[in-house]
Amino acid sequence: MTGHGSDPSSPAHADWRLERTTPSKPSSAMPWLVLVGGFLGADKTTLLLAAAKELERRGLRSAMIVNDQSESLVDTHYAALSGIRSEEVTGGCFCCRFSELVRTMEKLRDYAPHAIFAEPVGSCTDVVATVLRPLRDFRKQFRIAPFSVLVDPVRAAALMAEDADENLAFLFRKQLEEADLICFTKSDLDQEIPHLGSRAVRQLKSRVRIN
Repeated sequence: MTGHGSDPSSPAHADWRLERTTPSKPSSAMPWLVLVGGFLGADKTTLLLAAAKELERRGLRSAMIVNDQSESLVDTHYAALSGIRSEEVTGGCFCCRFSELVRTMEKLRDYAPHAIFAEPVGSCTDVVATVLRPLRDFRKQFRIAPFSVLVDPVRAAALMAEDADENLAFLFRKQLEEADLICFTKSDLDQEIPHLGSRAVRQLKSRVRIN
């Protein structure tokens, strides 16, 4: 399994199972907001699109919020091609564009999804303090799932090496410290998993076929 925070109010301690409905039936419950972080290339978008397809197969609605510093996001086009309802928060990370993030969440809530996946900028840190904690003010509209961080094992090994770039290594460590769940991706391509001290992890195959 993965590392959890000790704070009993953390989303990691919540019961975040989803109710099953028919594919055409919207959710009548508060949607789950599922934030998934990680560096560029950790396969965040790949995982979220696969998760959305799996939820659809189970009769559950989902939507996505993609985020970047630029104004034109390729991930939005991928989501559209996959038939996933999506929205963008551009021009800054979620913490800098928090009000826009909330407006986007409210917009997607009208779609009545069971889950809203949100993918922060790859270099984003302090997600807990600047995004998840302020979102507690919206607990009557949304349920917050544990914060997951995806890790590419090859990049992790490079960032944990003694000669790693100090700034990138710092960002990487901060992302791991914040995570409720740490998941290594691309385990079908690389079976060697770097040791992360006392943190436990779960391996995820990035190329999962969803029928």
